[in-house]
Amino acid sequence: FIMMFVIWLAITLFPEFFIRIFTHNQKIISHGITSLHLYFFGFFMMTFQMVGQSTAVGLGKSKQAIFFSIFRKVIIVAPLTVILPKFIGINGVFIAEAISNFIGGGACYITMWLTIGRKLQQKCKETV
Repeated sequence: FIMMFVIWLAITLFPEFFIRIFTHNQKIISHGITSLHLYFFGFFMMTFQMVGQSTAVGLGKSKQAIFFSIFRKVIIVAPLTVILPKFIGINGVFIAEAISNFIGGGACYITMWLTIGRKLQQKCKETV
């Protein structure tokens, strides 16, 4: 979480620095700053997806991990990337990613905690 937070903080506070790596065009930089802020708004929520998927894979539940990867990108991001721009313009593409990070990360972590977490707690109690 700390690593993701630091990356998110750096991108949020200094977006121009990262954009200038690729261009010095001021118009692109100004649009890029807005786009980066929208796209990375929910970036920290990816931590929960990574934890949930890594735990599932580590415990032999790779189908669950694959489902949440597909859930976030195919079921949430793809439709929102098509739908949102029709209502709010090009920024809808970037907002779609932020929304998917919140929904996908939250759903994956909560599912992992309720299914795998409870089983692990029961096994710990049984061994004590």
